[in-house]
Order: sequence, then C-alpha cells, then structure tokens
Amino acid sequence: MKKLFLYLSVISLCITLNAQNTASTKPAQNSKKELAKLIRTHVVLKDTTAINNRTNTNSVTESNIVFLDSIHFSEFKKNILKIGNSKESLVFLNIRLEDRLTSNMINKRLFTYDTLVSNYGNKELQKITTIEHSLVEIISEIDFYETWYIDEKSKMIEKEVLAYEIYIDSADPITEKKIGTKPLFTVVKDEETRKKLSLLIRN
Repeated sequence: MKKLFLYLSVISLCITLNAQNTASTKPAQNSKKELAKLIRTHVVLKDTTAINNRTNTNSVTESNIVFLDSIHFSEFKKNILKIGNSKESLVFLNIRLEDRLTSNMINKRLFTYDTLVSNYGNKELQKITTIEHSLVEIISEIDFYETWYIDEKSKMIEKEVLAYEIYIDSADPITEKKIGTKPLFTVVKDEETRKKLSLLIRN
C-alpha cells in the first residue's frame, strides 16, 4: 500500500511539474494595440503660440505641441553637440532618409566659423582669429515621428519615437531678422526603423 501511495505521489508530482513547464513556455499575450502607425508631433521652442491640433491630408496624423521656452531642452542640445562623434547615431539630411550624413558632414552642419583679422595696416602684426558658432543655440523646432499604442489592460497610451527632425532659425542676411526655419538634420532610432519609416513616409 505504501509503495502504491509513493508511486501515485511521484506521478502526481510529475504531472504538476509538466503543467508548470507548459504554462511557463506559453508566449505572453501582447496587450498593446496599435493606434496610429505614424504621427508627427511638431514642437516649437521659444515661440509663444496656442496649441493647435490638425490632421494632415496624407497618412501622417499631425499635432502641434508648443512650449513657451527651450529651457527643458538644454540636455538635448548638449547631446546634439556630440552627435557627430557617435558611431551609433543614424543621421540623415532630411526625413526622406536618402542621404546618411558622415561625422564630418554632421559637424559642418552644426558649426559655422567667422574669421577676424586685426592690424590690417601692418601685415607682420596681423592676427587672424577664428570664432566658432554652434547652430544648436538656434534650434527652434523639432518634429517627432512616432507610433502610438494603447495598452488594452491599463488603457494607457504609449508612444514609440521612430525619428526626430531638427529645425533651426533662418534669418534675413541683411536685417538678421528671423524669416522662418530650415531643417538641420534628422535622427533615426535604428536601421530597422529607418526601413519601416521610409515606407510609411512614401505612402
């Protein structure tokens, strides 16, 4: 009787362990559902403008979120200054993602230089000074390209940033007054995202 009880106990233990292993190998169900494949969130720095939401005519849903100043982006600007030295960064000329920029090309777009010559009358005493200007300080707008999801359990909306495009102030060469903005470059999450984003942008 004891042997039979021991035998049945071993069988019961094996069944329990097998059930636990089967449960642990079951793939976890993804509770996130895609809301929008591509949303462009346009952030304006420094300018004071009312929040304006609108839907674009193409497949990209667009929303404007406006901040009163760019203090919150100080850490962002510090990192952008170093982006030319980052081997992991995927940087392109624009959101079409056709021309990837090299480290040297990125730095050329980030910095401008002025040359000052002193003592014009005496060539022997002439001193040439080169002044470096960082265009990071005139970043005024950022476009974030995102995929939005909703967690069906918690009902929380989650966003995945696929890329962002940086714009700088564009000034009149004579008056030096701001007349608009122009793109500086676009940063993409990774190569897989670049392929996905390229298809979404074209469609």
